[in-house]
Amino acid sequence: MEKLTWGMIGAGDVTELKNGPGLYENDNCQLKAITNRTYEKAVDWSERHNGCLVYRTVDELLADDDIDMVYIATTPDVHKEMALACINAGKHVYIEKPLFKTYEDAEEVLAAAKEKGVFAYVAHYRRGLEPYRKAKELVESGAIGTPLTARITFTCPADTVNGWRADPTVSGGGHFFEGDIHVMDALDMILGPYETVDLQVIPMPENPELEGAVSACFRWKNGMVGSGMWCYDSDADRDTIEIFGTEGSLCLGGLDIPHPLVLTKGSEVTEIPFTVPKSVGAPHERLIAEAVLAGKENPELCTLENAMRTLKTTCRAMKLLREGK
Repeated sequence: MEKLTWGMIGAGDVTELKNGPGLYENDNCQLKAITNRTYEKAVDWSERHNGCLVYRTVDELLADDDIDMVYIATTPDVHKEMALACINAGKHVYIEKPLFKTYEDAEEVLAAAKEKGVFAYVAHYRRGLEPYRKAKELVESGAIGTPLTARITFTCPADTVNGWRADPTVSGGGHFFEGDIHVMDALDMILGPYETVDLQVIPMPENPELEGAVSACFRWKNGMVGSGMWCYDSDADRDTIEIFGTEGSLCLGGLDIPHPLVLTKGSEVTEIPFTVPKSVGAPHERLIAEAVLAGKENPELCTLENAMRTLKTTCRAMKLLREGK
């Protein structure tokens, strides 16, 4: 079988289980090399995973002609720099989320990718996972009739937002910007791109630079409407996506991937079975490799252009927060 040859920049937590193993475990992928700003950390990663080559610098990795695509698994503050370096070297890119600190950075990287004729994807891996793909199939098959509205609900205790994710100079924002962008993309995948979104944002009491609560009202081109409510200083964890139609409803998890996928039609409640792989990013990576090897973009996956729609919303939320609106 023809395989896509990957390189990887970064050796942080997200590469350990979520998005690293798929680069060498998928039957259409092979991971040739890794680099990290701390060389010893990259060596340790390689020894514990597939024994790939370890380069001391990004430039050395990008000079390897065998590498077709690079997974950028650094912190967001250097995503733009890394993405442009990869694209200028003629490599396809797979960028961790959040994509960039600003929407303008994304526009610059997209323009560079188009000019160089390379593919750019983003690690919103729910697009490859069964519960979200099944939810999309159920909606499109008419299982809940005509979909009319959707609702996102998410709450968590304040101590959930920590580390670099709580530093906007690195991450670009707080939990909504860094984490719940996953859920926004899942909604975009299942129901299609929304046409407009109205936002309200208030700051975290302990840290006014971060989102404390966010509310959103969505409208789709077909007239469907929806809402979202996020609270990052709550007493408990709540995490659901609900979709309501003329003949039933669907409920599934947002960040909580193993949450049951439930179809309700009147008094009939059906739990739809699905499996979640140990490496949750692997199915998305396999589908990306399939598309890149075929020389075409797959718009059902998280292309850079798809990811930019949700990035625009989260960037606007941070702008409203900083302006005190």
